[in-house]
Amino acid sequence: MEPMRADMVIEAPRHVVWDALVDGDAVVEWNPAIREIQRRSDEPLGMGATRRCSMSPSGWMTETVVEWDEGSLVGYSIRDASPLKNGLIRFELTDQATATRLKASFRYSVRLGPLGPVIDRLIVHRQLTAAWERSLEGLRLYTESLTRKGAGGHTSIPQTAEQGETMTSNTNHALVTGATSGLGLEAAAQLAEAGWAKVTVTGRTEAKAKAASATLAQRTGKDVFSPLALDLNNPASVKTAAAELAANGDTIDFLLLNAGTVPGSELRQTDSGIDVTFSSSLIGHHQLTMQILEDGLLAERAKIVIAGSEAARGDMPTFKVTDLSDASKRYNGDLVATAVSVIRGEEPEKFKAAVSYSNAKLFVAWWSQQLADKLPNGMTVNAISPG
Repeated sequence: MEPMRADMVIEAPRHVVWDALVDGDAVVEWNPAIREIQRRSDEPLGMGATRRCSMSPSGWMTETVVEWDEGSLVGYSIRDASPLKNGLIRFELTDQATATRLKASFRYSVRLGPLGPVIDRLIVHRQLTAAWERSLEGLRLYTESLTRKGAGGHTSIPQTAEQGETMTSNTNHALVTGATSGLGLEAAAQLAEAGWAKVTVTGRTEAKAKAASATLAQRTGKDVFSPLALDLNNPASVKTAAAELAANGDTIDFLLLNAGTVPGSELRQTDSGIDVTFSSSLIGHHQLTMQILEDGLLAERAKIVIAGSEAARGDMPTFKVTDLSDASKRYNGDLVATAVSVIRGEEPEKFKAAVSYSNAKLFVAWWSQQLADKLPNGMTVNAISPG
């Protein structure tokens, strides 16, 4: 992806904008994505100064000054900001009459091997762009407000998420996606019957999750089910569900990623333009897993099981998988662009339900392999064929 860039005029003196950029207390006021900043180096300012930022609604990132020209230029390298591998944010200030001209840029790379660029192009870049634009607008509002008040103190900019203390986590906790019917419902029941202390049951709506929890409680006689609204086709819903888990301090010992959609004869896409077969089986599960991993919600020896399918082999009657290497010829050899088109259910070939399903399960197998390489020691992940 090309780096994000901005060129804007802020109706505030350059020293006011500069102070807002480098003062950690001020950053918390104008950037809605940051809840708290902790200084991690002896020097609070200048080259090499490092600070750790608590993000909203969850997670951390570390910023280190790698460019510094007092009052005019500051560049921060970024690390530990899942799903990013690294990043660089650069701010350059010049005087423009009584105002300040700000030129800003943000470039980054993502994690998770070959799936990283695909997820970036489909979801991450859009989310980061929105957060980037909100932060710059927050900087403008904050510094212009200080100027109107004579720079006499901090002015709060509303934050976008609530901040709260994390509760003590439960143990022996399983979470099952797609648990309102079929294999997910059966798996949740068997987990309770096997003695699990807590089983979180997810459904596309809160009503469906609560109904499934009530059904399971009646069937098993166990009061261990906790409903959670989770629509894997909606990135905002996934983020909200992960935030709810974090707020409750729910450490997860077993994560069963069961949810999925059997495609119909016609292509159906999410609001993000993703084939719902991929969105429910792969993209939503990826977003959920990365977020709860970043939030430290997976137990040290957590087990992750992902529902796969024999169709991923591509050698079953009526089922086949797309040869990405061959298909990439239509995209000048760009495998990422090819994978994105497959995930959208568009080119390189006309939509076929069986092929879409097979491709989604193949991508799930690839993802589980990449995830296995990235998980901390002690955690395991397996893609299985329930049949």
